[in-house]
Amino acid sequence: MAKTITWEELLVSLEAAKTHPRDTAWDIYWYLKDHFQECGSQQARMLLATYTKIPLEHPSLLHSCMLQLALKMSEQYDDFNLLNFIRIWGYIQFLRPEDREAQTSADGRSFISLQDRTERVVADYLNRHPEHCPLKKDPELPMILPPIIGYVNSYDAKNDFFHIFDSGSRHFVAKSPKVLPLVGEYVWFTPIIPANSRFKSAVVIKQEEHSSGRESFGTLDAEIISIDNKKRTFQYKITSSLPHADGGVMGQEGYAPIKILKDDRKRAPQIGDKVSMVVFLVRGSDGIKYNHVAEGFYNE
Repeated sequence: MAKTITWEELLVSLEAAKTHPRDTAWDIYWYLKDHFQECGSQQARMLLATYTKIPLEHPSLLHSCMLQLALKMSEQYDDFNLLNFIRIWGYIQFLRPEDREAQTSADGRSFISLQDRTERVVADYLNRHPEHCPLKKDPELPMILPPIIGYVNSYDAKNDFFHIFDSGSRHFVAKSPKVLPLVGEYVWFTPIIPANSRFKSAVVIKQEEHSSGRESFGTLDAEIISIDNKKRTFQYKITSSLPHADGGVMGQEGYAPIKILKDDRKRAPQIGDKVSMVVFLVRGSDGIKYNHVAEGFYNE
């Protein structure tokens, strides 16, 4: 079905768009498919915008092909507003059933679904353009949620991943973010949660001042019930109501290193001390999620 369209032929087709809308839409696709990389951002975006104004039935193979092409254009041209196109396109309303499933080529190669690819490209796009993150839930972009507060727990230098947790113990990964977070600090980020994957992405919007970030994240009250000075740890019992935790159950009791306790006087902890702690679940090497105390301080 592949077709080669010259610029002159495309102009003729565009003039006939009212009488042959579907043919013209396909001609735009075939021309862009061959020329979007060298025709320049302005012309490529103009033709894509022209396509969106042609009345066509959705969903359709043509519509899905244009979405795939738009994903490539967003990686080629930084001034192409991918989110606006996706809203106009009608994501997720006009995905075909086969767009939601992985595909296998005639030679046996496997390809991720158009839905998964869209969500991966959107995550990459928002990492480059965090200013475009919606401030509230967008019904046309169900995988993108409003910004929330998160704690930056660690950094994987090998993969350039920042691991971020929210107060519900959900684990997000920010890959090569434009706004660089700091480990041990709080950030506002937009979660991207794909429909068909457990992999959750974080688009970091901005850093938050530590004390206000901790307040927004939330702390749990606890009491120190034993101390191991040799291991430099303390055992605690949470006295607050235990929050819902993603993928596990938070324990009422646990252990934490003494060094996480912040105190201007540097005093040693004592049994019976009341403390407040930032706690969320982190998956252990055995695959089970356990309490992780990120920081704590004495309640005087």
